[in-house]
Amino acid sequence: MSSNPYAYLQNEKFEEIKNLGPEYMPYILKEIGENPAAVFALWEIKDISKAYNLPKWDSDDQCVSIWNQYVENFPEEFNKLKKELYSETDTEKIKLKSQEIKDLGYLALPFIVEENNERMDTIAKQLFRDNINQVSYSESNMNSSESENTTIEEKIDSKLKNYKALVELNKNVSSLNKFKINIKYK
Repeated sequence: MSSNPYAYLQNEKFEEIKNLGPEYMPYILKEIGENPAAVFALWEIKDISKAYNLPKWDSDDQCVSIWNQYVENFPEEFNKLKKELYSETDTEKIKLKSQEIKDLGYLALPFIVEENNERMDTIAKQLFRDNINQVSYSESNMNSSESENTTIEEKIDSKLKNYKALVELNKNVSSLNKFKINIKYK
């Protein structure tokens, strides 16, 4: 019942939407683009997409512009970081480059899994681990036993395997246009 869009963001259901996972990104972005009531979700696009390196914005229009520019420049940015990662031999620099790729967020996952190597699989697993941690863990679960950790690692391995199969099925759909926001309202 609030006219403040931020009020819509402060509830359990919106937290669930933010943490649905990478396979839901196109649907969330489509909803943002088509439904005027979903415009408040624009302000949480960093958390929804896990793209933490996006710059700040001051308005809905600026957010859409920044996001669409991000999507457009994404392949070039990913390839640059990938090249830098593969050229590194220092363990600390590998960690830093891996984090930079992870900070690209869910848009990076199809690119990461297509690489099909240990370095990229580690980054993909971290993205999935973060999502599982946000969805499944409460503070009381943080001190889980070793057997529970194995179960979580098995879930992550399974998610990665399923995601790789999904990417393989959608190989012909390499366009990132499905991730752009086309606002149909003003």
